[in-house]
Amino acid sequence: MKKASKIIVFTVITGLSVSAFAFGGSGKGRHGADPMKRLEHMTVMLDLTESQVAQLKPVFEQQEDRHSAKGSKKGLMKSLHTAIENGAGTNEINAIADQAADQARERVLKRAEVIQAVQNVLTDEQKMKAQEFRELRERRHAKFSM
Repeated sequence: MKKASKIIVFTVITGLSVSAFAFGGSGKGRHGADPMKRLEHMTVMLDLTESQVAQLKPVFEQQEDRHSAKGSKKGLMKSLHTAIENGAGTNEINAIADQAADQARERVLKRAEVIQAVQNVLTDEQKMKAQEFRELRERRHAKFSM
């Protein structure tokens, strides 16, 4: 009976840990997740070495700086609403849309830099484990979006 209890406790703890990692490890949700908290969760979930953490920390700190400088997306959307309320024409709306597209492109490129940095540091085993967590997250998101 003790063995069964240990298995159940281990399963619950593992499930909660995987859930925390899959959702970015922060109560703020994926989009508001603190980059340094994401690094902490990666450290635990992928069993990163001190050397790996030292290599990745500057990448995540740089990402953290970008998050604190964020707000231009909200400002752009506010500009869009204001422009429409003031009777903006197609040209003005197109200019705002172009700015939004440029910002989206920059976010994708910056995210790609982080992903590449992480991939360059992880071992093959850690990459497989990270892939498993991504697949789990995708399945969970698919289940909730139905």
